Amino acid sequence: MCDIPTTDAFLIPRHEDVCQLALGFSIQGGPHGTRRLVTETRVFCVTNRVKRRFTPYWFLMCPVSGLIRRRMFTAIREQPESPPSRHPRSALP
Repeated sequence: MCDIPTTDAFLIPRHEDVCQLALGFSIQGGPHGTRRLVTETRVFCVTNRVKRRFTPYWFLMCPVSGLIRRRMFTAIREQPESPPSRHPRSALP
């Protein structure tokens, strides 16, 4: 893990031995006015060497990542519904 101070800094790979990971969230409409929260994880490995080193880690973390997402979805589901605001707030404490 390393600190990345800005979005622009994230877009410029600084280290050849570090993977970049981005999480995306979207809300999709469903039947009868329901909503579905969808997550997407993207990993960028700057070099093939880093990709080879990262792959075993990902296979080990994938099941744990699923558990973390389920906990996150449960916490979000339990948040009281409120009208949309202009300022996003964290769904998790």
